[in-house]
Amino acid sequence: MNTFFAIELNQDARISVAAASRDWAAAAGRRPDLRWAAPEDYHVTLKFLGDQELGSLGPLIQAATAIAGKTRPFPVSSAPAGAFPALSSPVVLWAGVGNSPNLSTLSRRLDRQAALAGIRPDGRRYEPHITLARLKGAPVPAPPNGPHFSPFVVNRFVLMQTIPRGSVRSETNSRYTIVQTFPFCKAAPAARVKRED
Repeated sequence: MNTFFAIELNQDARISVAAASRDWAAAAGRRPDLRWAAPEDYHVTLKFLGDQELGSLGPLIQAATAIAGKTRPFPVSSAPAGAFPALSSPVVLWAGVGNSPNLSTLSRRLDRQAALAGIRPDGRRYEPHITLARLKGAPVPAPPNGPHFSPFVVNRFVLMQTIPRGSVRSETNSRYTIVQTFPFCKAAPAARVKRED
């Protein structure tokens, strides 16, 4: 089953992205080759691991736990929407996510540990995004003006797997299941300065 590390969206961001996705779908019209993702499936992939058995990922999960324990919560913001590889011949439509130093560093650390665990790097530059739709390369209209969601603070990442077709899905009917969560460390409280009178 496809396995990956990802960041979840908060509810406000999910609602904003879903609204922009509906606007884009309306502009694109009904097309048999265009499959739109359900809002409950929205996420920001940090590292795609491919088809993996969980039993083989023990060392990588331990390394991911250590990475999370050294990572402090950080904000995630929206960015303009787009397509891979281009709007003229798209196969993926996406909502943009601001590529902050915190986000790219986290992705790079997971990528490095995955390589040490024997998972080959894909060699592509990391571009954080939220997948909205998949299609077969026919041109689509330009994305709508959005989504714009308020920055939200990320305090963990998760390991997710695709639920096989025909399997019982969760209560949210998501295509993915969370296998494990990796909470970040908490910021240390500011030290009090003792006054001397």
